[in-house]
Amino acid sequence: LWTNGFNYAMESKNVGFDVRYTTDGPLFANVGVSQKKEDGFKPTSTSLNQRTNFVEIPEPIDYKTTDLTAGVGLRGDHFMVTVDGTYSEFKNAIESVRFQNPFLATTQRLETFSLPPDNKYLKGQVKGRWSDLPFDSTLTGGVGYSKLTNTVKIPTTITNNFTSGGTGTQGGEIDLSNKIWKNGAVTDEFEGDVSYGDANIGLASHPLHDLDTKLYVKYLRKWNNSSEITFDDPADPTEEHPVTNHIFAYYKSNAGADASYKLPWQTKVGGGYEYHNVTRQRHDAEETKDNILRASVRNSFLDFLTATVKYEKVDRKSKRNEEWALAEGSGSGVGYLNRYWRNFDATDKKQQKVSLGVNVTPLEELDINVQVEHKQAKYREGELILGRTKDISSDLYGDIRYQFRDLFTVSVFGEYGNTRYYSSQWKNGSGSPGGNTERYNPSSAPDTAKYNWWSLTEDQRWGYGAGVEVPLLEKKLNVNLDWE
Repeated sequence: LWTNGFNYAMESKNVGFDVRYTTDGPLFANVGVSQKKEDGFKPTSTSLNQRTNFVEIPEPIDYKTTDLTAGVGLRGDHFMVTVDGTYSEFKNAIESVRFQNPFLATTQRLETFSLPPDNKYLKGQVKGRWSDLPFDSTLTGGVGYSKLTNTVKIPTTITNNFTSGGTGTQGGEIDLSNKIWKNGAVTDEFEGDVSYGDANIGLASHPLHDLDTKLYVKYLRKWNNSSEITFDDPADPTEEHPVTNHIFAYYKSNAGADASYKLPWQTKVGGGYEYHNVTRQRHDAEETKDNILRASVRNSFLDFLTATVKYEKVDRKSKRNEEWALAEGSGSGVGYLNRYWRNFDATDKKQQKVSLGVNVTPLEELDINVQVEHKQAKYREGELILGRTKDISSDLYGDIRYQFRDLFTVSVFGEYGNTRYYSSQWKNGSGSPGGNTERYNPSSAPDTAKYNWWSLTEDQRWGYGAGVEVPLLEKKLNVNLDWE
């Protein structure tokens, strides 16, 4: 029996105030201050040997978050401009937690698990709107900037959990002092500094009685001025392969145009085009360009029936650093696979999606909704690549809602989804003849030691539930009972 224990429970306390100033004139403003304190324990986990030996530990919580918000605005008959700012400070009274390593049978070692560090967050934005323009147009736009900073102490000793290779004896300490560098100098500190800047502008117009249009452009940039930390790999006794954290930053822009037109018989058609461009600090996908086409038809000619059909097509082109891919495979045999491996989240993609939604109200008290969606995506079509090659998903959702006079309302819903992921894999030829071009080339002739193989992963999901809503005081008090 356990002689002692703890509860996974958290207590949260919030205090604050918000003051708003409004007049009949054009000026308005607001200011607010709040503080949130959290105490208790929550479960967390960590790996003690690269990708294995996971252990669950209780993470102590002693957080305090202080927020300050302020804003001012100016409005008129056809315009409005607002300026808003936020400052947030997070403090954690506990920097780390120590626990005994349960996977070392002969040696007792205490591990150190770092907890969320103190940080500061600053955000400012300006937004505006101008209406009463030609073609019944409204112009909107905004710019914003945010910055998150923190400082973290880096442990200079770690436990040796390696059973072979590595340095020292398993269970002993590996001294990393004087082996961690920040921008070329020895350090025991990491400084985080991430900023975001964004801008957007949109024009919504009504040029004809039955025609609505929208044009928009958006831009987002992430700056990452965090410390670049380099340290010797403790699993490599030769210390010839230092490890450096990846400083990730990107530019993202997209522009698009949408239009909808009303036809006879309560029919409305719509269409649009959107262009995405992302340039990122990532060797396997330095730039991606997405061309997206959309179309829709909506009909409500029958008073009790509304049906909507939507279609979307995505064509993505990805550019990677080919010099990096070739250099990775010039020495290490496993690195040769980078010439053929593609990560599906940013590689070439052709995707089509179609959906159907139907709303039926045969009675005033009865409302029925049904939605069906099917999506198929293909990655790097026509080439022999390793990784995800295709996704196919189908989803079905329905709900029924019935109101029993003014007494209560009953609702039920159900949903089902199925997704299949297709992947291409390669069994490397560590025991086969030939160099890297043979052992790690999925286009080479297969044998008993090296060959292509494919996998299919299928996910099925379903859900259902019911609810009852009882109005006790009209427009003042409702009681809801839900189960799902």
